[in-house]
Amino acid sequence: MLDLSFKGPFAECIADHVSLKRAIGYRFEADAESLMRFSIFTAEKYPDVAALTREIVLDWCAKKLYEAQANQSARASTLRQLAIYMDNIGLNAYILPKGYYPAGEQYIPHIFTENELQRFFSARSMPLCQRMPLQAFGYAGVLQDDLFLWTPAAGGKVAKNGRR
Repeated sequence: MLDLSFKGPFAECIADHVSLKRAIGYRFEADAESLMRFSIFTAEKYPDVAALTREIVLDWCAKKLYEAQANQSARASTLRQLAIYMDNIGLNAYILPKGYYPAGEQYIPHIFTENELQRFFSARSMPLCQRMPLQAFGYAGVLQDDLFLWTPAAGGKVAKNGRR
């Protein structure tokens, strides 16, 4: 366990929140490190505040140019939990609404229709020279042949020369 000494106006509250989470069984390492960064942030930008305001929360949760949406959502979620804790013990804290920052778009896979699969595998059974004249594309014919060795049972991985 990391020994974190929090800073800034919310240091004691953050330390108590981390202690509570750990006492009820959470490892709370990554969130504690995130709250450490938050404590440094507030110590530098808001050293004399008495409450966790909307301005502070939105400033901390603002998306950085280099970060993914999921990182911003995780940071917001950690701060939201701290705000809920602060509110529960009677302190004035702005609680970010749940889902304020969406976690990002979920990947939706393409499901091949029966017709698409039939066309795919019937094209594979044609001799390579009948599929498409690819001499003008150099190695494209080799790539095309490798892609036709793809099998759904192999998790959609491209197999080269029949080996996986």
